[in-house]
Amino acid sequence: MKIKNEKEVLQAFCSKDSWRTHLNSPFRNPNDNGRIWATDGTCLLTVDPKLVRRKYQEHTMTLPVTMAENCNTIVTLDDIEVVYNSLGTEPEYRFEEGEIIKCPECDGSGHVNYEYYCEVNGRTYQEEEDCPYCNGSGEAPELRKVPTGRMLVPDYSFLRIDGTLFLPRIIIGALDGLRLLGVTQLNHRINNDSGANLFHVSDGIELYIMCCLGNEKPVYKDVKTTELT
Repeated sequence: MKIKNEKEVLQAFCSKDSWRTHLNSPFRNPNDNGRIWATDGTCLLTVDPKLVRRKYQEHTMTLPVTMAENCNTIVTLDDIEVVYNSLGTEPEYRFEEGEIIKCPECDGSGHVNYEYYCEVNGRTYQEEEDCPYCNGSGEAPELRKVPTGRMLVPDYSFLRIDGTLFLPRIIIGALDGLRLLGVTQLNHRINNDSGANLFHVSDGIELYIMCCLGNEKPVYKDVKTTELT
């Protein structure tokens, strides 16, 4: 059966960035047997071309590096959303440049000291270089922290699914498109805590989501999953 709301569904997974225009629209990927791809670079929906009505431009991209299937659990969209909402929110800020002031990094001198320890001779070397923040001028614009009016999930908080960490904004961003598909749950098939995870969506439709790396003591909340036998 063809996808209903095809344009809206696929566009929900595309990038909104102005510097990655090749990901701003769905495309047909010859590297993946002509499957239709919709991705923002961290979340990827792939669709069997038999399920679409529209014609798509061709763009070649490398397939996600995955391992053999090692997981078979069900996670519902409702459970994901409940846990996401429990993370709370905090104000988002942006920085505005103000008047020119004495550079806060070099205290207006225009120079900073670097220290390097040489393991070969055991000596420590010190060098003076132009300040990288003000480029040696000794002056820089004052930065003011201004609220944007948006409330976001706190930084360094994560969702954990089957022991793997995910950025909340990536997971919640995929839910809009999945709900347009009429999907209520996902089947976690590849569980990878150092790369792409594979979720089976429905016949002919797969979802790849990158996990989150490099957090020694992450703050996270678990999303309930059900093991299939």
